[in-house]
Amino acid sequence: MDHKVAATSKNLDVDKLDCEEKVKSGPNVKVVKSKTTHKNDTNITKFIMKAGHRLKLPPVTCASACVLYHRLHKQYFQSEHDPNLVATAALYLASKIEESPCKLRDVINVSYRLLHNDRPPLEVGSLYWELHDSVANCELMILRALQFQVTFDSPHKVVGRKMFSYF
Repeated sequence: MDHKVAATSKNLDVDKLDCEEKVKSGPNVKVVKSKTTHKNDTNITKFIMKAGHRLKLPPVTCASACVLYHRLHKQYFQSEHDPNLVATAALYLASKIEESPCKLRDVINVSYRLLHNDRPPLEVGSLYWELHDSVANCELMILRALQFQVTFDSPHKVVGRKMFSYF
């Protein structure tokens, strides 16, 4: 069985076993944040929000995707993964969690167009299926890394409940 998974359309390869070993090592991994990491986090957050907007997902779903991405990013490996792949998988997972599901095909197409404006739309072919498998595997990796603890109280929900309790 081949343990390489195509990470992006740039044909970057990520060793799945190496990622799983880093996930298993737990939250004791030392994390050093730099200014470039913060700037990259901001760009990934913007990417998630733009993709969510194009997919017509509710803002709570986009916020949940950002939280999932940052939880994974904070606890585990920072430079050994493709942030756009993880962001795409986090958005797809958040759409399931927040009960506003969208098709994986749509998530992949929107993400591809945001990352590659100069290229023609993605056609169903070997590249599409590599991306499909990568996002699906990354979704499972996120679930395992966060130990399936993917529900949380969003401030959006709390504020909404408070507002409706006054009426």
